[in-house]
Amino acid sequence: MLTLASDDVATLARGIEIGVAHGLDVAGVLTLPAGGEEVEAGFRSTHAVVDISDRLPITRGRLDALCRRHAGRTAPQVIHDRIVLEAQRGLIYTGLTVAEIAYELGFVDPAYFTRFFAREVGETPGEFRRRHREPQGGHAA
Repeated sequence: MLTLASDDVATLARGIEIGVAHGLDVAGVLTLPAGGEEVEAGFRSTHAVVDISDRLPITRGRLDALCRRHAGRTAPQVIHDRIVLEAQRGLIYTGLTVAEIAYELGFVDPAYFTRFFAREVGETPGEFRRRHREPQGGHAA
């Protein structure tokens, strides 16, 4: 289990606040230097707030309160944002299949990943990939 000093928790909270104030992706909540490597690795293996909060010296309720206060989103929403961001990056910038991206993000069932992605983004991973990989402004001359 990751152990952080109270100063590190304060740094984590301040980092969230600074990131949000600068318009950074709220997913940065999970990638700050104060233990960020372990938490960053954790979101790929678990999507549960309890598992993430267990890595920090704070309760689920406190983590949720911090996320609401500094990001305006619940802890599960912040985790989902982080997963969606990584999925979008994988879909746009890699040649990995949807199933491979799903497995890399900790999903055991690519069909569940597709439903999750569609619910969060409003389109399937395949639709998202096609839309972002096609040339904008029509067809090529």
